Amino acid sequence: MIDELWGPIERNQWRQVPCVTGRLATEDDVKAGRAAFYLGNLEEVPAGPAKLKLPALALWRDSDSETPIPVVVIQAEESEIQCTVGVRFLTGGNGVCLLEDLEFIDENDRRFA
Repeated sequence: MIDELWGPIERNQWRQVPCVTGRLATEDDVKAGRAAFYLGNLEEVPAGPAKLKLPALALWRDSDSETPIPVVVIQAEESEIQCTVGVRFLTGGNGVCLLEDLEFIDENDRRFA
């Protein structure tokens, strides 16, 4: 069964992937597939949206294999300490990582093909 919310992404359709820009994600955004996480208590962890043009293509390096995995970045939220990013995998599913774990690429990069 294919997951309708977090299913595979066709490479030529990555620009149409829903995302959250200009604001913090909400629980509704996660339920709708526009975000991979949301911050529940902003008094404890003050944050704001990062200034990135989304959706964006990036490579995430799997810490176990060091293999670069193409992802679509769907949200980016930053605090004083770090920038946390929500991603969608082209093969399906989602994940959360730090901005420093990604290498941004364009769609002409051979590693995306």
